[in-house]
Amino acid sequence: MTEEKKSRRIILPAVLILATVVLLSLSAIKWIRPQSGGTTIDIAEDAFVSRICELATLKCYYHNVAEYENQAPIFKYGLFRYDYKKFFIEYSGIVEVGIDASQIVIGEPSADGTVEVHVPEAQILNVYADKDSLSEPISDVGLFTKVSAEEIATAFAEAQQAMREGAENDTSILSQAQQNAKDLLEYNIVNTGAQTGRKYTVKWV
Repeated sequence: MTEEKKSRRIILPAVLILATVVLLSLSAIKWIRPQSGGTTIDIAEDAFVSRICELATLKCYYHNVAEYENQAPIFKYGLFRYDYKKFFIEYSGIVEVGIDASQIVIGEPSADGTVEVHVPEAQILNVYADKDSLSEPISDVGLFTKVSAEEIATAFAEAQQAMREGAENDTSILSQAQQNAKDLLEYNIVNTGAQTGRKYTVKWV
Protein backbone atom coordinates (compact mmCIF):
# COMPACT_ATOMS: atom_id res chain seq x y z
CA MET A 1 0.00 0.00 0.00
CA THR A 2 1.38 3.35 -1.01
CA GLU A 3 0.57 6.56 0.77
CA GLU A 4 1.10 10.08 -0.50
CA LYS A 5 0.88 13.05 1.83
CA LYS A 6 0.41 16.40 0.17
CA SER A 7 0.45 20.00 1.30
CA ARG A 8 -0.69 23.08 -0.57
CA ARG A 9 0.48 26.60 0.08
CA ILE A 10 -1.45 29.57 -1.22
CA ILE A 11 0.02 33.03 -0.64
CA LEU A 12 -2.60 35.69 -0.08
CA PRO A 13 -2.92 38.13 -3.03
CA ALA A 14 -1.04 40.70 -0.98
CA VAL A 15 1.33 39.28 1.62
CA LEU A 16 0.56 41.25 4.73
CA ILE A 17 3.88 42.74 5.68
CA LEU A 18 3.74 44.89 8.76
CA ALA A 19 6.11 47.52 7.47
CA THR A 20 3.95 50.23 8.95
CA VAL A 21 4.92 48.98 12.39
CA VAL A 22 8.51 49.80 11.57
CA LEU A 23 7.68 53.38 10.65
CA LEU A 24 5.33 53.94 13.56
CA SER A 25 7.84 52.56 16.03
CA LEU A 26 10.74 54.86 15.22
CA SER A 27 9.87 57.10 18.14
CA ALA A 28 10.01 54.10 20.47
CA ILE A 29 13.78 53.72 20.05
CA LYS A 30 15.80 55.16 22.88
CA TRP A 31 18.84 57.03 21.62
CA ILE A 32 22.17 55.89 22.93
CA ARG A 33 23.43 58.87 24.93
CA PRO A 34 27.10 59.96 25.03
CA GLN A 35 29.07 59.02 28.10
CA SER A 36 29.39 61.71 30.71
CA GLY A 37 32.12 64.15 29.78
CA GLY A 38 32.74 62.53 26.40
CA THR A 39 31.51 62.79 22.85
CA THR A 40 31.45 59.12 21.82
CA ILE A 41 28.09 57.47 21.23
CA ASP A 42 27.99 53.70 21.46
CA ILE A 43 25.90 53.07 18.36
CA ALA A 44 27.11 49.46 18.32
CA GLU A 45 25.57 48.65 21.69
CA ASP A 46 23.78 45.29 21.64
CA ALA A 47 20.49 46.71 22.90
CA PHE A 48 20.51 49.34 20.15
CA VAL A 49 21.14 46.82 17.37
CA SER A 50 18.68 44.26 18.75
CA ARG A 51 15.94 46.86 18.92
CA ILE A 52 16.57 47.88 15.32
CA CYS A 53 16.37 44.26 14.15
CA GLU A 54 13.20 43.71 16.12
CA LEU A 55 11.50 46.66 14.45
CA ALA A 56 12.76 45.64 11.00
CA THR A 57 11.33 42.11 11.20
CA LEU A 58 8.61 41.33 8.67
CA LYS A 59 5.62 39.22 9.66
CA CYS A 60 4.11 37.57 6.58
CA TYR A 61 0.75 35.82 6.58
CA TYR A 62 -0.09 32.84 4.37
CA HIS A 63 -3.30 30.95 3.75
CA ASN A 64 -2.13 27.39 4.23
CA VAL A 65 -3.74 24.03 3.50
CA ALA A 66 -2.46 20.79 5.03
CA GLU A 67 -3.72 17.85 2.97
CA TYR A 68 -3.43 14.08 3.11
CA GLU A 69 -4.71 11.35 0.82
CA ASN A 70 -4.15 7.60 0.86
CA GLN A 71 -3.55 7.05 -2.84
CA ALA A 72 -3.55 3.24 -2.76
CA PRO A 73 -6.28 1.98 -0.46
CA ILE A 74 -7.54 -1.60 -0.60
CA PHE A 75 -10.81 -0.37 -2.15
CA LYS A 76 -10.88 3.21 -3.44
CA TYR A 77 -14.18 2.97 -5.33
CA GLY A 78 -17.46 1.28 -4.68
CA LEU A 79 -19.86 1.24 -1.79
CA PHE A 80 -17.44 0.70 1.08
CA ARG A 81 -14.07 2.12 -0.10
CA TYR A 82 -12.31 0.28 2.70
CA ASP A 83 -9.11 1.99 3.91
CA TYR A 84 -9.64 5.07 1.73
CA LYS A 85 -9.06 8.42 3.44
CA LYS A 86 -8.53 12.02 2.44
CA PHE A 87 -8.63 15.20 4.48
CA PHE A 88 -7.46 18.79 4.53
CA ILE A 89 -7.11 21.50 7.15
CA GLU A 90 -7.04 25.22 6.43
CA TYR A 91 -5.27 27.73 8.62
CA SER A 92 -3.25 30.96 8.63
CA GLY A 93 0.50 30.41 8.65
CA ILE A 94 2.90 33.11 9.80
CA VAL A 95 6.52 33.56 8.73
CA GLU A 96 8.81 36.05 10.45
CA VAL A 97 11.66 37.32 8.29
CA GLY A 98 14.48 39.40 9.67
CA ILE A 99 18.14 39.95 10.51
CA ASP A 100 20.31 38.15 13.04
CA ALA A 101 21.39 41.04 15.27
CA SER A 102 24.56 39.22 16.33
CA GLN A 103 25.82 39.37 12.71
CA ILE A 104 25.51 43.15 12.36
CA VAL A 105 28.83 45.01 12.59
CA ILE A 106 28.96 48.75 13.24
CA GLY A 107 32.34 50.45 13.12
CA GLU A 108 33.53 53.49 15.02
CA PRO A 109 32.84 56.84 13.33
CA SER A 110 35.87 58.05 11.36
CA ALA A 111 37.28 61.55 11.57
CA ASP A 112 34.99 62.67 8.75
CA GLY A 113 31.94 61.05 10.35
CA THR A 114 31.77 57.93 8.18
CA VAL A 115 30.34 54.89 9.95
CA GLU A 116 30.91 51.53 8.27
CA VAL A 117 28.06 49.09 8.79
CA HIS A 118 27.65 45.47 7.73
CA VAL A 119 24.15 44.00 7.59
CA PRO A 120 23.88 40.30 6.68
CA GLU A 121 21.21 38.86 4.41
CA ALA A 122 17.81 38.38 5.96
CA GLN A 123 16.69 34.93 7.00
CA ILE A 124 13.60 33.08 8.20
CA LEU A 125 13.46 33.63 11.95
CA ASN A 126 10.29 31.79 12.82
CA VAL A 127 7.47 29.78 11.25
CA TYR A 128 4.26 29.08 13.11
CA ALA A 129 0.49 28.83 12.79
CA ASP A 130 -2.26 31.06 14.08
CA LYS A 131 -3.91 28.51 16.38
CA ASP A 132 -7.20 30.39 16.34
CA SER A 133 -7.40 29.99 12.56
CA LEU A 134 -7.15 26.19 12.46
CA SER A 135 -10.26 24.68 10.87
CA GLU A 136 -11.72 21.31 11.75
CA PRO A 137 -10.38 18.61 9.40
CA ILE A 138 -12.63 18.19 6.36
CA SER A 139 -12.41 14.52 5.52
CA ASP A 140 -13.65 11.85 3.16
CA VAL A 141 -13.09 8.35 4.51
CA GLY A 142 -14.20 4.84 3.72
CA LEU A 143 -15.94 2.27 5.89
CA PHE A 144 -14.19 1.40 9.17
CA THR A 145 -11.58 4.03 8.40
CA LYS A 146 -10.69 7.13 10.37
CA VAL A 147 -8.09 9.87 10.26
CA SER A 148 -5.43 9.47 12.95
CA ALA A 149 -3.81 12.19 15.03
CA GLU A 150 -0.44 11.12 13.60
CA GLU A 151 -1.63 11.65 10.03
CA ILE A 152 -2.93 15.11 10.92
CA ALA A 153 0.36 16.00 12.60
CA THR A 154 2.36 14.76 9.60
CA ALA A 155 0.26 16.70 7.08
CA PHE A 156 0.53 19.84 9.22
CA ALA A 157 4.33 19.50 9.54
CA GLU A 158 4.70 19.08 5.78
CA ALA A 159 2.53 22.13 5.11
CA GLN A 160 4.64 24.19 7.51
CA GLN A 161 7.85 23.01 5.86
CA ALA A 162 6.49 23.87 2.42
CA MET A 163 5.60 27.34 3.69
CA ARG A 164 9.12 27.82 5.09
CA GLU A 165 10.73 26.73 1.83
CA GLY A 166 8.47 29.05 -0.14
CA ALA A 167 9.46 31.99 2.07
CA GLU A 168 13.15 31.09 1.83
CA ASN A 169 12.88 31.31 -1.95
CA ASP A 170 10.95 34.57 -1.92
CA THR A 171 13.70 37.09 -2.60
CA SER A 172 11.29 40.02 -2.35
CA ILE A 173 10.51 39.58 1.35
CA LEU A 174 14.13 38.72 2.17
CA SER A 175 15.34 41.87 0.43
CA GLN A 176 12.63 43.96 2.09
CA ALA A 177 13.61 42.73 5.56
CA GLN A 178 17.27 43.55 4.95
CA GLN A 179 16.41 46.98 3.55
CA ASN A 180 14.19 47.70 6.55
CA ALA A 181 17.12 47.01 8.86
CA LYS A 182 19.43 49.24 6.79
CA ASP A 183 16.94 52.10 6.69
CA LEU A 184 16.38 51.98 10.43
CA LEU A 185 20.10 51.72 11.23
CA GLU A 186 20.95 54.63 8.97
CA TYR A 187 18.10 56.73 10.34
CA ASN A 188 19.19 56.18 13.91
CA ILE A 189 22.94 56.50 13.34
CA VAL A 190 22.51 59.82 11.54
CA ASN A 191 20.16 61.16 14.21
CA THR A 192 22.36 59.89 17.02
CA GLY A 193 25.28 61.84 15.57
CA ALA A 194 23.14 64.93 15.25
CA GLN A 195 22.55 64.88 19.00
CA THR A 196 26.21 65.74 19.54
CA GLY A 197 26.53 68.07 16.59
CA ARG A 198 28.23 65.54 14.31
CA LYS A 199 27.22 64.63 10.80
CA TYR A 200 27.37 60.86 10.38
CA THR A 201 27.34 59.16 6.99
CA VAL A 202 26.70 55.42 6.74
CA LYS A 203 28.87 53.32 4.44
CA TRP A 204 27.57 49.78 3.80
CA VAL A 205 30.29 47.16 3.75
